[in-house]
Amino acid sequence: MEASSFEKSVCLQFNALMMIVIKGTLSSHRRQSARRSKHEVLFCELSEMKRMENGTNDEYFFRFCIVSSYEFYNPCI
Repeated sequence: MEASSFEKSVCLQFNALMMIVIKGTLSSHRRQSARRSKHEVLFCELSEMKRMENGTNDEYFFRFCIVSSYEFYNPCI
C-alpha cells in the first residue's frame, strides 16, 4: 500500500512541476508577444513613401540558348 501512495505522491509532484513550467512558458510567450507588438507596423498602415524607401528592384539578365540535337546548333557561342 505504501508503494501506491509513493507513486501517487511522485505523480502529484511531477504534475505540479509541469504546471509551473507551463505557466512560465505561457507568461514568457505573452511578454515576448507584447514586446513585439509595440514595434510592429502593418504594411497597410505604412505610407506609400515609406514603402518605396524600404523596397528594392532587382534586375536579372540571362542569356537564352537553343540547342538542337539534330543539327548540333548552338547560338550561345
